[in-house]
Amino acid sequence: MDLEAFANKFLEIFYAQNLFGADASTRPGLSIFYRENSLLTFEEQKFTGVQAITEKYVGLPQMRYQCASRDVQPSAPDGSVLIYIIGQIMYEGTDHPQTFSQVFHLVPEGGQWYILNDIFRFVYVAA
Repeated sequence: MDLEAFANKFLEIFYAQNLFGADASTRPGLSIFYRENSLLTFEEQKFTGVQAITEKYVGLPQMRYQCASRDVQPSAPDGSVLIYIIGQIMYEGTDHPQTFSQVFHLVPEGGQWYILNDIFRFVYVAA
């Protein structure tokens, strides 16, 4: 498998078509990426399962993003993949981007993939 192409396609679908889509109405579509054993840590808040994770993302304000860099690696013998992102989010109505990092642990399941672990953190510049 071409990991670079896989990561690019995943990020296009997850970010551009769902989380940061034209409007927040696409966010419930994120539920297809998660299972009941999936875990999200979002700024130290922990969410488990499809409903809790989807509700967290649906509740975020409208925003745009730009991916500054990403890394992808094969993970375990089961064929899982790690994707690490650094990017910037700009909330609608603001002019100041906020840097973030995010890690996805994607696991194969029956010819498809799901997110087992999702860790999101804003990156704050130390003064």
